[in-house]
Amino acid sequence: MPETITVVKDPDFSKTKTIGNHSYLPINRVGSPDDMIFDILAVLAAFEKSHPDIKVTGWAIEKQQQARDTIPRVFGLWINHEPVEVKPKEK
Repeated sequence: MPETITVVKDPDFSKTKTIGNHSYLPINRVGSPDDMIFDILAVLAAFEKSHPDIKVTGWAIEKQQQARDTIPRVFGLWINHEPVEVKPKEK
């Protein structure tokens, strides 16, 4: 069965916490990460697009595994980044 691609329009990054080259982006969605692959990738792409001054170097999902008497949940994304190096213009 093909997966549905979700288009993320203007996600709210106001709850993102950033210190240095690391950010935490809360998602707080019920479900397993493999059930929301395109949603997670779309949020990452939107994060990169809204922060053109940084380069994402890595990321990880904070989640709760499904186990007895629990519900799988994605709490958020940990994103590592670095400033984009601005090269001086040649004359």
